[in-house]
Amino acid sequence: MPKFIKNTVGKVNTTLGFYLLTVVLFWLKTYIAYKSEFTLGVKGPVQEFILFLNPFPTAIVLLGIALYFRGRLKYWIMMIIDALQTTWLFANILYYREFSDFMSAGVIKSSGAASNNLGKSLGQIIHGTDFLVYADVVLLILLLAFKVIRIDPRPFKIRYAATLTMIGVALFAVDLGMSEHDRSDLLTRTFDNNYIVKYLGLNTYAGYSFYQTEKESATRAQASSSDMKSVLAYLKKNQAGENVNTLVKRRARTSS
Repeated sequence: MPKFIKNTVGKVNTTLGFYLLTVVLFWLKTYIAYKSEFTLGVKGPVQEFILFLNPFPTAIVLLGIALYFRGRLKYWIMMIIDALQTTWLFANILYYREFSDFMSAGVIKSSGAASNNLGKSLGQIIHGTDFLVYADVVLLILLLAFKVIRIDPRPFKIRYAATLTMIGVALFAVDLGMSEHDRSDLLTRTFDNNYIVKYLGLNTYAGYSFYQTEKESATRAQASSSDMKSVLAYLKKNQAGENVNTLVKRRARTSS
C-alpha cells in the first residue's frame, strides 16, 4: 500500500479523522445540491463564497455533538446525525422540485395535507439519482461495519470537542457577518426562503423556520377578543371619506 494512502487510512481510523471525513462529505453533497437542484440566484464572487462556506458551520456543530460521547456510541450518533441531515436535504430536493420553495416548519406541522399533495406526484418528481445523497452515509456505515475503518475506542477529550464546536460557531458568525454585509437585515426583514438558504444554509433555514412558526403560534395564542375591539374602535374613529366613485354616481343621479 502506498505510504500516502496508508497515512490517510491511519488518520481516518482516529475519531478526529473520521469526524472530519464525515463533515467534508456532508459539505460536498450539500454544495453539489445547491448548485444542481436549487435555483438560489447566486450573483458575484462574494455570494459564491458564502454559498461555498455555509454548509460547514452547522455540519461542524451538529456532527460534533457525537464527540461528547464515548467509545462506539460516538460513531453511531455521528451517523444518525448525518442521516438526519441528509434526509432533510433529500426532502427539500423533492419539495423544491415540485413547489420551487423549501419546506417550512408550517408545512411539516401540516404534513398530512402536504404529503397528500406531494404523494400524488411523487412518482413523477423523484429521480433515481436523488438517492445518491445517501451514498456517503451508507458507505461510511459499511466501512465501519466491515472494519475497513476501525473505531477508535479512546475517549475524545472534551476540550477538543468544545474547540471544534467553537470553530463551527465562529464560522457561522463569519457567514452571518458576510451575509448581513451583502444583504442587510437578513433575519429581521421578510425575504424569500431562497435568500436564507443561499446565505445561511439549509440547516440554519430549518432552525429559522421553526423559530418563526413558533413565534407566530405564540402571538396567535395570546390574541384575545379585546384586541379586535380596539381595532374596531380605531377603524370607527378613523373612517375613510366616502368613495369618490360612489360620490360622483350619487351626484349624477341627483342632478338628473
